[in-house]
Amino acid sequence: MNLKIGYFLMISILSCEKSNNKSSHANLLGTWNVNCESPIGITIKDNELIMAVEPNQYYIYLIKINDKTEKNVTKYKLKLLEGQGSKDVYSEVYFNDKEIAIVKNLGNNKIEFNWLGFYNKVNKQRQYTEPLISNDNPVIMSKCGK
Repeated sequence: MNLKIGYFLMISILSCEKSNNKSSHANLLGTWNVNCESPIGITIKDNELIMAVEPNQYYIYLIKINDKTEKNVTKYKLKLLEGQGSKDVYSEVYFNDKEIAIVKNLGNNKIEFNWLGFYNKVNKQRQYTEPLISNDNPVIMSKCGK
């Protein structure tokens, strides 16, 4: 194989992998839930994931932390806590670069959502690790709506 063809093939493969990662993340955009009738679930936007833990009471906003997405896996860290229910969480110690949730795209409008819990930067331990979206963790969720 001559050098020009080999270079072209390598660039094509890398370009295709990068395109597949972007389309894989694009497939994640939307609302996900165990039961689409329930208001408790997650919404994924471009670089953000919003957890509706207690609708109108407690929301957890996460931001994507891995630009080079592992194959079908996206990791998130804490961005913001919002709502009356968040007042019980002493949040300052949880704002850091540690991932607290992982989403794995399973295909066919299914994801695996794994809540790791907040990472306390002072005592270097995870806290609030109990499942927030359902009784299971990780949990398989379906895409709701269009």
